[in-house]
Amino acid sequence: PSSDLFHQIYETGDFLIAADRGAEFFHKENIIPHTLVGYFDSIQDETMDFFRGKTEIETYQAEKDFTDTEAAFLKAMGEDPKEIYLLGCTGTRLDHLFGNLSLLQRGEEAGIRCYLMDDYNKIQLLLAPGIIRRTFGDYISFQGFGAPVEGFTIEGTKYPLSGYTLK
Repeated sequence: PSSDLFHQIYETGDFLIAADRGAEFFHKENIIPHTLVGYFDSIQDETMDFFRGKTEIETYQAEKDFTDTEAAFLKAMGEDPKEIYLLGCTGTRLDHLFGNLSLLQRGEEAGIRCYLMDDYNKIQLLLAPGIIRRTFGDYISFQGFGAPVEGFTIEGTKYPLSGYTLK
């Protein structure tokens, strides 16, 4: 993530997890996360040396049936959070992006509000009726994820909807 985005949402006491290359961000910012997770094929030796002895490091094999981001997400879920922010997860690999979207569903099913964010997007998945208040950006859009959304309503926007079926 950008430094600005991180500091915009970070609050003292937040539990910080770096997944693989995310360690580079924390190294550059001189921030010690609570845990590093991953295979660590995407970080420099200097970065790994910086964190050794300063934080918990969970190293996984390259061949596994989960991504490093998923490992970080599951670690976060184990901390009994109210919210999880996934930063630096929209990158260039569409397969990873789709997988990260599914993490939002897993969090929502567990009753944890989850966001996938970058400097231009804040993505949230709702599995039940809810209210979203604008706190990010000038535009808002909605997509059905997995099934049609019946009775979809938007109020207080330039283009309101009432009782729409969002496919």
